[in-house]
Amino acid sequence: MREFVARLFSYYRPHRRLFLLDFDCGVTSGLLELGFPIAVKLFIDVLLPTGQWGVVAAASAGLMVIYLINGRRMAVATYWATCSASISRRRCAARPVPPGAQTIPFQDERI
Repeated sequence: MREFVARLFSYYRPHRRLFLLDFDCGVTSGLLELGFPIAVKLFIDVLLPTGQWGVVAAASAGLMVIYLINGRRMAVATYWATCSASISRRRCAARPVPPGAQTIPFQDERI
């Protein structure tokens, strides 16, 4: 297993910054996806009944900003994950296959 992980990371070594950007965007987007419904619930159950419309407007704007940031991070993670996967595939295909290893023909999954 250790050799597998080492080999996997060897494919990403030249693209370390891209991998870290993708990983960071994916993790923070996931955390925002988990926290956003909780924030909306608190907004509806706690803040709206108070009738403080200035605070409600500010909280609405804050939720919108968080939603837009999350959307941007998801877009970055999705786009760069696709790019880094294609980089890894090209590098992987260029490496020689060890003798006795099972080979699977590569198929492009584009529609």
